[in-house]
Amino acid sequence: MEPGQPRTEPLEEESKEYKKALIFIRSGDWDKAREILEEYCQLNPKSARAFNKLAFVYLEMGDLEAAEEVLSGLLERGLKDFYTHFLYGRLLMRRGDVTNAVVHFTTALTINPKDVYTLNGVAEALLIQGDRPKAIRCLKKAIELAPDDMLSYGNLCQHYVDSGEPDLAAPIVELALTKSPKDSRMLFLHGRCMLAKEDLAGARRGFEELAQAYPGQAWGKLGLGMTCEAGGDLAGAAREMAAAVAADPKHLEAHERLSLIYSKQGEREKALAAMEKAIQLAPFDLRIQTRYARALYERRLVLKAWLKLQSVLAQDENYVPGRILRSMLYLDEDLPARSDEDLVKILEKDPENPEALTLHAECLALTGHPEDAEALVADAGSKGADPRHLDLVRALARRAAGDEKGFRSLLKALEDPQATDRVSLRVKKLARK
Repeated sequence: MEPGQPRTEPLEEESKEYKKALIFIRSGDWDKAREILEEYCQLNPKSARAFNKLAFVYLEMGDLEAAEEVLSGLLERGLKDFYTHFLYGRLLMRRGDVTNAVVHFTTALTINPKDVYTLNGVAEALLIQGDRPKAIRCLKKAIELAPDDMLSYGNLCQHYVDSGEPDLAAPIVELALTKSPKDSRMLFLHGRCMLAKEDLAGARRGFEELAQAYPGQAWGKLGLGMTCEAGGDLAGAAREMAAAVAADPKHLEAHERLSLIYSKQGEREKALAAMEKAIQLAPFDLRIQTRYARALYERRLVLKAWLKLQSVLAQDENYVPGRILRSMLYLDEDLPARSDEDLVKILEKDPENPEALTLHAECLALTGHPEDAEALVADAGSKGADPRHLDLVRALARRAAGDEKGFRSLLKALEDPQATDRVSLRVKKLARK
């Protein structure tokens, strides 16, 4: 089954030319598939299946305008076609129009409620919108419907691991590996679970085996980079993640994590360059665009960060990572009330988001609510929030409570003249007041 194609899309067509196009699709020869399908569609203008397949090829080639033209034409015919709506949902996700993507995915599911690819598409959109419970239900339903398909296992486990919940991810990873023991993404996630449990030696062994078994993939090298990072070896992490990018130059997560490592090293220019490569690969991906805006912010190119962020939020005003970055920018401009407007809305949908909780606590401390801020610090700390950011909030809460000496003492402990992260920059600014 070619990537991104719903299970229910039929693969049969009488024409030998159409079957030839499918062979080229399966081999990843998009140019030849496109050439055959364009001619086939001209000769068979009523074949919705062929037009859908052509749109699919355009999407895989990154030609969103051509794909949209084909899909819009099919919708104008008044056809209620599952595959058309599924593909339109994928297209809109690429464009960053998450709200309308959900509309098309939902329409597709009314036609075929058991399609696992569409359920995964809905889950991705819901996670972007911050509706974690519904997203998890979609992924679990997809696993029930297709217990041997690794896509849903991988997406659910990826979410749990990224959210700092390895105990929820681990049993799902183990189950998936009993069904597909050589699946490289699941083996990578297995290593990430070990990393989350601080089993660095076990994780390293697993990632080394993965890198040897799949030298042309990024997963093993990426995992080794994350292991180095967890052990405090940032130089080793940068080396391994650069190797991951070299092995698979189209691996978005490898570019993104390499950028994050460069940021930790204080290599802001390199961090920005890594994100620029990711942007080239996924120019409409909201997550990548937001990470790029954050890289600009960390480089202290604040105006450029604002402009990129405005572009992100114009596509989806409710995009959680974008709103979090906007709240930081407002805080840096001494506008805690404006910042908190975003944070309150985020926490309404995702009350356990550790970064939003900590920023909300910072706003509370700055607006004269030290006790509420302290209570939130304890809550955010139990959910894996950044310890330095939590200490910054504690310092601000001391000042709000009238304990200037306590504020200065905590602030001094956070001082790091060489650091350029947001907390360090906030500490330097507060120390001057």
